[in-house]
Formats: sequence, C-alpha cells, structure tokens
Amino acid sequence: MSWFAIQHHWPPSVVYEQMMGDLRELCWRGKEANRKAREEAEERKS
Repeated sequence: MSWFAIQHHWPPSVVYEQMMGDLRELCWRGKEANRKAREEAEERKS
C-alpha cells in the first residue's frame, strides 16, 4: 500500500498514530537489544 493511498483512505490522525506506534516499538526493540548485549558483555568479563 502506497503512502499516498494510506493518507487518502485514513484520517491523518490515524496515520500519525500508527507511525508513532511503529517508532515507539522500534525504540523499545533497540533498547531491549542494547540491554541484552550489555548483559552478555558483563557475563563475558566475569
């Protein structure tokens, strides 16, 4: 589905909410990945 189609079939607020939700999920996944990597690094040191 093209961006144009999305914009013209849904109210802008809905599109915005979805984008924000995607961004939040990406940020959360990044944080989780960083945390796991840090924990693994700590385990290797000890």
